[in-house]
Amino acid sequence: MGNQYYVQHDLSVVWHPRTPMHEHKRLPMIPIRRGDGVWLEDLEGKHCRDAIGSWWANLFGHRNSHITAALQKQHDTRAAFAWPEHRRLCVSQYGMQNGVLPRPLGNAVYFMPPCVITEPNIQTMTKAAWVAILRAAQD
Repeated sequence: MGNQYYVQHDLSVVWHPRTPMHEHKRLPMIPIRRGDGVWLEDLEGKHCRDAIGSWWANLFGHRNSHITAALQKQHDTRAAFAWPEHRRLCVSQYGMQNGVLPRPLGNAVYFMPPCVITEPNIQTMTKAAWVAILRAAQD
């Protein structure tokens, strides 16, 4: 599946806040498969220079080997996370695996709810947070 399929799918299911969507008729979106250094590759294998990336991409490039190695080392040791941070990470990961976006801050858990929220949504978020907190406490 090429770029056009993913552009159409994206436009049909993803809300793009603060994005002037009418511009995409004149300047179509380009689905990016990967980045390497200053280069981006789309789903059809075409390359282009990332001229509007974030500061991190502009300063260090995509897939910077030094940053990737440091992150992998931190992940492998798990010593980089103090106990409270590790618990918050566990709560976030479990929530995201169950369709909830919890944001543990200090001793509270905040949710990133959908724009329109119903009673079943609240019950789902509460249950996922409760189970996530119990699992994180067992670690």
